[in-house]
Amino acid sequence: AVTLLHSPGGKRISKKSKPYDAVNRFLTEIGLSEDLADVVKGVGIVDEARMEALGRLPGSALDRFENSLAGAGLDVAARLLIIEGLKQRAVVASAMDS
Repeated sequence: AVTLLHSPGGKRISKKSKPYDAVNRFLTEIGLSEDLADVVKGVGIVDEARMEALGRLPGSALDRFENSLAGAGLDVAARLLIIEGLKQRAVVASAMDS
């Protein structure tokens, strides 16, 4: 089955047989391929709550997490996009809680 979804930018996204979850949405939002979903899930980015928690970590912990991303085979650009995306997600979540 094909499910058409809309990203925050209003683009239509067609998904075939692969569930469109928070990780896929996150990757799309930061400009990375959804093909990386299994890789980022493998290092612990598994749902919205985990993404927000990771984004709140202090710099030294994020450095350690970035090393895990590198160990998973992600290039420097992907690692930077993921780290910054996590930070932004935490800021937005924090603002919504206020």
